[in-house]
Amino acid sequence: MPRQEKSPKKKSKKSEEEDPAMDPAAINELVKNAIDQANAEADAVRAEQKLEERLKEAEDRLTKKLDDEVLEIIQRAFEESRGAKPTTK
Repeated sequence: MPRQEKSPKKKSKKSEEEDPAMDPAAINELVKNAIDQANAEADAVRAEQKLEERLKEAEDRLTKKLDDEVLEIIQRAFEESRGAKPTTK
């Protein structure tokens, strides 16, 4: 039995009308959500940068304090080794 050839289906106006454009209110809501998410991510990045800056400042202060204390201990040890009177704090 010979096979019948089918003609390609054409889109009718009715099928095109069944795919309506997205509602402007829905588009606005999607855009608003995208902007809110981008802002939240930017805020998180800024907060992380601020935290890193504060940690770096704290590390710098602690390093300076440690350096000062080590220098004081070395100076005191040097003075004691030379026979000078030790100082106390």
